[in-house]
Amino acid sequence: MVQGGRGLSIADALPGGKDRFKIVSQSDFDWTIDTDKYTYPNHEGIDFYHHYKEDIALFAEMGFKCYRFSIAWSRIFP
Repeated sequence: MVQGGRGLSIADALPGGKDRFKIVSQSDFDWTIDTDKYTYPNHEGIDFYHHYKEDIALFAEMGFKCYRFSIAWSRIFP
């Protein structure tokens, strides 16, 4: 899941759902990614990391003149 030298972030280990903050405040929650026990909807996405060239080409095709992006702190300080 983590690629390109990026370290884990809280977003990687935070389970999804309306009870996620209740789950992480339990004393036995240890921030281990457990896909059998919890769902992680943020693990699915547009996958810009692998498709940035075609995504930027699509933006140009749509007439976009600028693009804003951000870099995760977990890439700067893995």
